[in-house]
Amino acid sequence: MCDFCAFCRYFYASRYLPIAYFENDVCLYSEGFPRDIPIYQSVLRILTAARRTPAAYTAADTGIYGIVRTSETGGYLLLGPAYSGHITKELVLSYMADNAIPRNREQEISQFLYAIPHYSYNRFLHVLLFLHLILNGEALSITEHFDVSDMSYEHEMASRLTQHSLLAREEQQEHGTYFFERRLLEYVKQGNPEQMRKFLLETVMQMPMVEGKLADDPLRQAKNLFLGTVALVGKDGAIPGGMDIEQAYQLIDTYVQECERLQSVDAVKNLQFNMLIDFTSRVAQAQMPEGISEEIFSCMQYIATHLTQAITVPEVAAHIGKSRAYTAAKFKEETGRSVGEYITECRMKEAKNLLRHTNMSLAEISAYLHFANQPYFQNAFKKYFGITPAKYRNQ
Repeated sequence: MCDFCAFCRYFYASRYLPIAYFENDVCLYSEGFPRDIPIYQSVLRILTAARRTPAAYTAADTGIYGIVRTSETGGYLLLGPAYSGHITKELVLSYMADNAIPRNREQEISQFLYAIPHYSYNRFLHVLLFLHLILNGEALSITEHFDVSDMSYEHEMASRLTQHSLLAREEQQEHGTYFFERRLLEYVKQGNPEQMRKFLLETVMQMPMVEGKLADDPLRQAKNLFLGTVALVGKDGAIPGGMDIEQAYQLIDTYVQECERLQSVDAVKNLQFNMLIDFTSRVAQAQMPEGISEEIFSCMQYIATHLTQAITVPEVAAHIGKSRAYTAAKFKEETGRSVGEYITECRMKEAKNLLRHTNMSLAEISAYLHFANQPYFQNAFKKYFGITPAKYRNQ
């Protein structure tokens, strides 16, 4: 019989995703949840009523939850929350309100939510299917299990497409962005942010693009165009250019969340400009530097994709299957920096990105990037860049 107490403990230690085991709707074991807080009663009611499991649910605060039943005991595992975008103060307060948590525990709940790694919805569903396979010995298809085909929906979309095409002809709208997009993707793949910046500025000033109509509302039109562009750039530009797949999808999710919060067309356009430069710069960072071996480059990529977690030299060494001493010496030899120094460098660069491109507070960035506290983050940032985080943001 499965030891679910140990199962929850080891799962959380490996994934940092909160997990609990229930029998007869009573929680017997849990890992990763805040103390003395009933575990998501409203979410439980929805998930336990699902006709089949695994099942997933997205709450009002965008948190993703899941349930996996076990045939051995009739009990079930509850997972979540997981988030695909940045944790903001508004999200923390929404989580607390939904779970009736008093305001004096805001710092504790913030730390709890910041400690959860980013999970795209697709990645979260795969975790549920993996647990189902382990517990029940049944392999399920993600598309067949979670995506139910609805022919009436397909007919409705076909009808809308026909109407959209007729309207576009009447208004003489064309999608004139094909060659523009090809050029964008080439610059992203090459990892050339300066060339990308020059291309964007010249194109916007000299050749305004003709775009197809995606919505009647101008703000919704701008957002829809942004959503299409960020997905295209991430999947067809950044990943082929060498960016880590999971990191690319997480960045897509982050920009999608940020876009939906904006309230003006100009703000969306500014975000799109910054997004294109950001992806291009990250591809440049991901491309293997000269004189760096594959195993040390793999260490560098591991660090870059785990900045929101506590990273240790033994963990980095285990990633490439080498000893701590070998990894530390080899890393220093090839990069000229210790593993710890490189981790700090990556966190500082990510902090600059967050300060420039998001509205996260200094406290939120400090917790998100696993600095000891906000004063330590501020002092380290000033020591590293010669300017305080607040002054850098306001430049």
